[in-house]
Amino acid sequence: MAIHDYLEDLSSLLPAVTLLEKMGFTYLSPTVQLAQRSGKTSKCVLENVLIDQLKKINRITFKGQNHAFSEGNIQKAVQALTGFNLIA
Repeated sequence: MAIHDYLEDLSSLLPAVTLLEKMGFTYLSPTVQLAQRSGKTSKCVLENVLIDQLKKINRITFKGQNHAFSEGNIQKAVQALTGFNLIA
């Protein structure tokens, strides 16, 4: 890859990163991302981030009262989102 191709690829990513940050996303460096994946580059979901967000945004309303998801329901959701098989 020529240097100008690399710079073009990088410069095209910066507006996307900026937009995502304005929407509330947090940029994680490749080192932090890898640490969050326990060093496994094959993991595409940051499970700790997913669990924190599921706890934060998911609630059930029952008989007029709001209830947080149980730990069991959160684990089932994580499994459903991360336990898929790729068909080659």
